[in-house]
Amino acid sequence: MQDQNHPEDPAMLRSAILIVALAICATTATAQTLTKSQRLELKQNCGADIKRLCTGVKAGEGRLAQCIRDKREAVSPACAKTVDELLPQAKG
Repeated sequence: MQDQNHPEDPAMLRSAILIVALAICATTATAQTLTKSQRLELKQNCGADIKRLCTGVKAGEGRLAQCIRDKREAVSPACAKTVDELLPQAKG
C-alpha cells in the first residue's frame, strides 16, 4: 500500500515542487496573489525555462523571479510575454 504522504513517482514530485516554486516566485516577486489560471499560465509558459536556466536556484524569497530576470535574453518568447504580463517587476 502506497503512503499518500510520500509519493513514489519522481516526476509527480518534481511537478509539485515546480508548481509550488512558481507560485512562491510569482507571489514574492509581485507582492500579489496570482489566480489559479495565472499560475497555470506561468507554469505552462515558463516551467521549461525555469528548469533549464535556473536548475540550481533554491525557490523562495524571489530567487526564481530574479533568475528569470537575470537570464531574460535566454527565456522563450512565450515565457517572456507571460512574465511581462504577470510579473511586471521582472521586466528587464
